[in-house]
Amino acid sequence: MGRIPQEKGVRGSQKWLQVAVDEKPDILKPESQRTPIRWLSPLREDAYAEYSGSAFLDRLGLERVKEAMAAFWPERGAVWDGLGIANERVFLVEAKSHIREFFSGHCGASSAESRKRIRNALDETSRACHASGGADWMEFFYQYTNRMAHLYFLRREGVDARLVNVCFLNDTEMGGPREPAEWKAAFDTARYVLGLPVRHALSRYIDYVYPDIDLLQK
Repeated sequence: MGRIPQEKGVRGSQKWLQVAVDEKPDILKPESQRTPIRWLSPLREDAYAEYSGSAFLDRLGLERVKEAMAAFWPERGAVWDGLGIANERVFLVEAKSHIREFFSGHCGASSAESRKRIRNALDETSRACHASGGADWMEFFYQYTNRMAHLYFLRREGVDARLVNVCFLNDTEMGGPREPAEWKAAFDTARYVLGLPVRHALSRYIDYVYPDIDLLQK
Protein backbone atom coordinates (compact mmCIF):
# COMPACT_ATOMS: atom_id res chain seq x y z
CA MET A 1 0.00 0.00 0.00
CA GLY A 2 1.00 3.66 -0.07
CA ARG A 3 2.11 4.28 -3.64
CA ILE A 4 0.31 1.89 -5.97
CA PRO A 5 1.52 1.83 -9.61
CA GLN A 6 -1.20 1.10 -12.15
CA GLU A 7 -1.33 -0.28 -15.65
CA LYS A 8 -2.59 2.08 -18.32
CA GLY A 9 -6.37 1.95 -17.97
CA VAL A 10 -8.29 0.18 -20.70
CA ARG A 11 -11.85 1.02 -19.67
CA GLY A 12 -13.99 2.81 -17.15
CA SER A 13 -13.12 5.66 -14.82
CA GLN A 14 -9.48 4.61 -14.45
CA LYS A 15 -8.91 4.90 -18.20
CA TRP A 16 -10.73 8.20 -18.61
CA LEU A 17 -9.17 9.87 -15.59
CA GLN A 18 -5.71 8.97 -16.90
CA VAL A 19 -6.62 10.36 -20.33
CA ALA A 20 -8.04 13.54 -18.84
CA VAL A 21 -4.99 14.24 -16.66
CA ASP A 22 -2.65 13.45 -19.59
CA GLU A 23 -4.43 15.32 -22.35
CA LYS A 24 -7.17 17.66 -21.12
CA PRO A 25 -6.62 18.41 -17.44
CA ASP A 26 -8.81 21.51 -17.47
CA ILE A 27 -11.85 19.30 -18.05
CA LEU A 28 -11.42 18.17 -14.43
CA LYS A 29 -11.34 21.63 -12.89
CA PRO A 30 -14.39 22.53 -10.78
CA GLU A 31 -16.25 25.69 -11.80
CA SER A 32 -15.34 27.34 -8.51
CA GLN A 33 -11.61 26.87 -9.10
CA ARG A 34 -10.11 29.89 -10.86
CA THR A 35 -6.45 28.94 -11.07
CA PRO A 36 -5.00 25.86 -12.82
CA ILE A 37 -4.63 22.64 -10.88
CA ARG A 38 -1.29 20.83 -10.94
CA TRP A 39 -2.15 17.15 -11.00
CA LEU A 40 0.10 14.87 -8.98
CA SER A 41 -1.76 11.61 -9.65
CA PRO A 42 -2.38 9.71 -11.85
CA LEU A 43 0.61 10.67 -14.00
CA ARG A 44 2.09 8.76 -16.92
CA GLU A 45 5.63 9.50 -15.69
CA ASP A 46 4.74 8.10 -12.25
CA ALA A 47 3.38 4.79 -13.61
CA TYR A 48 -0.13 6.20 -13.19
CA ALA A 49 0.32 5.54 -9.47
CA GLU A 50 -2.52 6.01 -7.02
CA TYR A 51 -1.83 6.92 -3.39
CA SER A 52 -3.29 5.84 -0.06
CA GLY A 53 -2.53 5.92 3.65
CA SER A 54 0.17 8.34 4.70
CA ALA A 55 1.63 8.29 1.17
CA PHE A 56 -1.13 10.52 -0.15
CA LEU A 57 -0.20 13.10 2.48
CA ASP A 58 3.45 12.92 1.41
CA ARG A 59 2.43 13.37 -2.21
CA LEU A 60 0.48 16.51 -1.33
CA GLY A 61 3.24 17.91 0.90
CA LEU A 62 1.15 17.49 4.05
CA GLU A 63 3.67 15.70 6.23
CA ARG A 64 2.70 17.98 9.12
CA VAL A 65 -0.66 16.20 9.58
CA LYS A 66 0.62 12.62 9.36
CA GLU A 67 0.72 12.08 13.11
CA ALA A 68 -2.83 13.35 13.53
CA MET A 69 -4.00 11.22 10.60
CA ALA A 70 -2.49 8.11 12.21
CA ALA A 71 -4.69 8.74 15.24
CA PHE A 72 -7.76 9.46 13.11
CA TRP A 73 -7.67 6.64 10.54
CA PRO A 74 -5.87 3.30 10.05
CA GLU A 75 -2.83 3.28 7.76
CA ARG A 76 -4.67 1.34 5.08
CA GLY A 77 -6.85 4.28 4.18
CA ALA A 78 -8.65 5.46 1.08
CA VAL A 79 -6.95 4.87 -2.27
CA TRP A 80 -7.34 8.14 -4.13
CA ASP A 81 -8.10 8.08 -7.84
CA GLY A 82 -6.40 11.44 -8.25
CA LEU A 83 -4.56 14.15 -6.32
CA GLY A 84 -3.85 17.75 -7.22
CA ILE A 85 -2.75 21.08 -5.82
CA ALA A 86 -3.31 24.74 -6.66
CA ASN A 87 -1.34 27.17 -4.52
CA GLU A 88 -2.22 26.12 -0.94
CA ARG A 89 -5.35 24.18 -1.91
CA VAL A 90 -5.34 20.39 -2.29
CA PHE A 91 -7.75 18.28 -4.32
CA LEU A 92 -8.79 14.72 -3.53
CA VAL A 93 -10.41 12.97 -6.48
CA GLU A 94 -12.93 10.16 -6.57
CA ALA A 95 -13.81 9.18 -10.16
CA LYS A 96 -16.72 7.14 -11.45
CA SER A 97 -17.97 6.23 -14.92
CA HIS A 98 -21.12 4.31 -14.00
CA ILE A 99 -23.51 4.44 -11.08
CA ARG A 100 -22.87 0.87 -9.96
CA GLU A 101 -19.42 2.04 -8.86
CA PHE A 102 -21.04 4.59 -6.59
CA PHE A 103 -23.28 2.16 -4.74
CA SER A 104 -20.35 0.67 -2.88
CA GLY A 105 -20.57 -1.85 -0.07
CA HIS A 106 -19.73 -1.77 3.59
CA CYS A 107 -16.45 -1.29 5.44
CA GLY A 108 -14.18 -4.28 4.90
CA ALA A 109 -11.71 -3.65 7.73
CA SER A 110 -11.23 -6.81 9.78
CA SER A 111 -9.27 -5.85 12.89
CA ALA A 112 -11.20 -4.60 15.89
CA GLU A 113 -8.79 -1.70 16.39
CA SER A 114 -9.12 -0.52 12.78
CA ARG A 115 -12.90 -0.77 12.88
CA LYS A 116 -13.02 1.19 16.13
CA ARG A 117 -10.89 3.98 14.68
CA ILE A 118 -12.96 4.10 11.50
CA ARG A 119 -16.18 4.12 13.51
CA ASN A 120 -14.96 7.03 15.63
CA ALA A 121 -13.84 8.98 12.55
CA LEU A 122 -17.14 8.46 10.74
CA ASP A 123 -19.14 9.34 13.85
CA GLU A 124 -17.15 12.54 14.30
CA THR A 125 -17.71 13.46 10.65
CA SER A 126 -21.41 12.63 10.85
CA ARG A 127 -21.86 14.80 13.92
CA ALA A 128 -20.00 17.70 12.31
CA CYS A 129 -22.39 17.47 9.35
CA HIS A 130 -25.47 17.24 11.59
CA ALA A 131 -26.54 13.98 9.96
CA SER A 132 -29.84 12.60 11.21
CA GLY A 133 -31.64 9.27 11.17
CA GLY A 134 -28.92 7.10 12.64
CA ALA A 135 -27.74 5.45 9.41
CA ASP A 136 -24.59 3.36 9.88
CA TRP A 137 -21.92 5.08 7.80
CA MET A 138 -19.81 1.91 7.89
CA GLU A 139 -22.56 -0.06 6.17
CA PHE A 140 -24.07 2.31 3.60
CA PHE A 141 -22.21 4.17 0.83
CA TYR A 142 -18.98 3.46 2.66
CA GLN A 143 -16.69 4.70 -0.09
CA TYR A 144 -18.53 8.02 -0.07
CA THR A 145 -18.52 8.32 3.72
CA ASN A 146 -14.86 7.50 4.16
CA ARG A 147 -13.90 10.09 1.53
CA MET A 148 -15.99 12.62 3.41
CA ALA A 149 -14.20 11.67 6.62
CA HIS A 150 -10.82 12.33 5.02
CA LEU A 151 -12.03 15.71 3.78
CA TYR A 152 -13.35 16.50 7.25
CA PHE A 153 -10.02 15.53 8.84
CA LEU A 154 -7.93 17.70 6.53
CA ARG A 155 -10.14 20.73 7.03
CA ARG A 156 -10.16 20.14 10.79
CA GLU A 157 -6.37 20.28 10.64
CA GLY A 158 -6.42 23.61 8.79
CA VAL A 159 -5.77 22.27 5.28
CA ASP A 160 -7.62 23.97 2.41
CA ALA A 161 -8.87 20.68 0.99
CA ARG A 162 -11.59 19.89 -1.53
CA LEU A 163 -13.16 16.60 -2.53
CA VAL A 164 -13.80 16.39 -6.28
CA ASN A 165 -16.28 13.82 -7.52
CA VAL A 166 -15.45 13.23 -11.18
CA CYS A 167 -18.58 11.77 -12.76
CA PHE A 168 -17.93 10.79 -16.36
CA LEU A 169 -20.70 11.01 -18.95
CA ASN A 170 -21.38 8.84 -21.99
CA ASP A 171 -19.24 5.87 -21.08
CA THR A 172 -21.50 3.58 -23.07
CA GLU A 173 -19.10 0.65 -22.71
CA MET A 174 -19.77 0.69 -18.96
CA GLY A 175 -23.44 1.64 -19.22
CA GLY A 176 -22.78 5.01 -17.62
CA PRO A 177 -25.03 8.06 -17.33
CA ARG A 178 -25.55 10.39 -20.25
CA GLU A 179 -26.69 13.41 -18.24
CA PRO A 180 -25.48 15.05 -15.02
CA ALA A 181 -29.01 14.68 -13.62
CA GLU A 182 -28.51 10.91 -13.37
CA TRP A 183 -25.42 11.39 -11.23
CA LYS A 184 -27.12 14.05 -9.14
CA ALA A 185 -29.97 11.63 -8.40
CA ALA A 186 -27.45 9.04 -7.16
CA PHE A 187 -25.79 11.54 -4.82
CA ASP A 188 -29.18 12.75 -3.60
CA THR A 189 -30.03 9.14 -2.74
CA ALA A 190 -26.80 8.76 -0.78
CA ARG A 191 -27.36 11.96 1.15
CA TYR A 192 -30.91 10.90 2.00
CA VAL A 193 -29.85 7.45 3.23
CA LEU A 194 -27.00 8.92 5.27
CA GLY A 195 -29.21 11.57 6.83
CA LEU A 196 -27.22 14.47 5.43
CA PRO A 197 -28.91 17.85 5.05
CA VAL A 198 -28.65 19.58 1.68
CA ARG A 199 -26.18 22.02 3.21
CA HIS A 200 -23.79 20.83 5.87
CA ALA A 201 -20.35 21.59 7.24
CA LEU A 202 -18.54 20.00 4.28
CA SER A 203 -20.91 20.63 1.38
CA ARG A 204 -19.18 23.81 0.21
CA TYR A 205 -15.91 21.88 -0.07
CA ILE A 206 -17.31 19.04 -2.20
CA ASP A 207 -17.23 19.59 -5.97
CA TYR A 208 -18.84 17.68 -8.81
CA VAL A 209 -17.55 17.72 -12.37
CA TYR A 210 -19.12 15.90 -15.31
CA PRO A 211 -16.55 15.33 -18.07
CA ASP A 212 -18.00 13.96 -21.31
CA ILE A 213 -15.76 11.17 -22.58
CA ASP A 214 -16.78 12.06 -26.13
CA LEU A 215 -14.57 15.14 -25.64
CA LEU A 216 -11.69 12.93 -24.51
CA GLN A 217 -11.82 10.80 -27.64
CA LYS A 218 -11.35 13.66 -30.10
